[in-house]
Amino acid sequence: MVVNAAREAAPRPLLRPVGAGSASTSADAGDVSSWAAATVSTTERHVPALDGTRGIAVILVMAFHLWRSPVTALGWSGIDLFFVLSGFLITGILWDSRLEPERGRSFYIRRALRILPLYYGVLIAVFIVRPALGWAHRLDDLALANERIWYWTYLCDWRIALNHPPAVTFLTHFWTLSIEEQFYLVWPLIVWRCSRRTTLLIAGVVAVGALLLRIGLVTATTIPEAAYALLPCRLDALAVGAIIALGLRGPGGAAALRRWVVPTALAGVGVVAVLAVVRPSVRFIDPGMMTIGFTALDWAFAGLVLTAATVRSQLLEWSPLRAAGRYSYGLYVYHPIVMWWIVRHVPSLEQSEWRAAVGGAIGSLFLAITSYHLYEQPFLKLKDRLAPRNGRAQLSGAVRGP
Repeated sequence: MVVNAAREAAPRPLLRPVGAGSASTSADAGDVSSWAAATVSTTERHVPALDGTRGIAVILVMAFHLWRSPVTALGWSGIDLFFVLSGFLITGILWDSRLEPERGRSFYIRRALRILPLYYGVLIAVFIVRPALGWAHRLDDLALANERIWYWTYLCDWRIALNHPPAVTFLTHFWTLSIEEQFYLVWPLIVWRCSRRTTLLIAGVVAVGALLLRIGLVTATTIPEAAYALLPCRLDALAVGAIIALGLRGPGGAAALRRWVVPTALAGVGVVAVLAVVRPSVRFIDPGMMTIGFTALDWAFAGLVLTAATVRSQLLEWSPLRAAGRYSYGLYVYHPIVMWWIVRHVPSLEQSEWRAAVGGAIGSLFLAITSYHLYEQPFLKLKDRLAPRNGRAQLSGAVRGP
């Protein structure tokens, strides 16, 4: 999933690229310098609606985990929204920085300072501190005992998809963070080396390939669950976000992109609605959902991301949603751990579904806010010192994730 909770100003797509006509043609032919000059905005601003969009994603996921009901049955789809948003934002950063002399160093340092401290802080607490204190003796700890290498190396998505551990643990949700980290390692090499048109083509092929792979796994193998957590099967969500980011930087900008993305997004909503009616359930392991359903959701969320990036929205800029977006990384990381703690140690809450849900939400929010301000921010402050941006004024947004 997607993986931040700090405000990181990042290059954002222009609502209307300056000189989009001739410049885009040059870029697609390989003249990236003229295209870069045409897409530099003369103003800098944050896009608050993108924070609100991220807030929706983390609220969906938390609602699905904390309160199982028909109302929250599709909450797992917040993962897809995280992926689409991440592909959109990261591709925008990479494309807008492709002419910077130290683009790789800057990108990876800034990503590492945002992502790694919290991720590895949790792993240190789980795999080193707890056993040292004699607290790691329960069945879920034993289930994790031989799995740690998959978490330290950001490969737990492969382990979970192909050979699930004997028990679901309080770290299982880290599979989404593994997918995003692997995406960060590979995607920059494509964006920085290819023209916009070629990158769009690659993203389109990846999106179609992921759908076909899921169909194959669901219909012709004994491991259909791999279609949910296997990296190649989930790349279409990231690719869809990349297509939106690159489309905004193309001829006609947002207006041209909106002409086909809006009907595609509405079609995606329609497909999901039909699946909800004709399929036995809308669970993420339903074959209909794991195949065409994921694709439909990705394009539906593409419409939401495009709207957030190009249209002022009071709903998406609503302060509670923006706050949820700001702390989304911590909320995502901590809430399954808080749920596990309630089940194991607070029976007065665990015995009541609504008390467990409220307690889990409050505990997760407290941990996320505390972690962000006391633990994560010192690392975030190092970003501009260790990897300063080149000073170009650009339309900006915040880069985070699940």
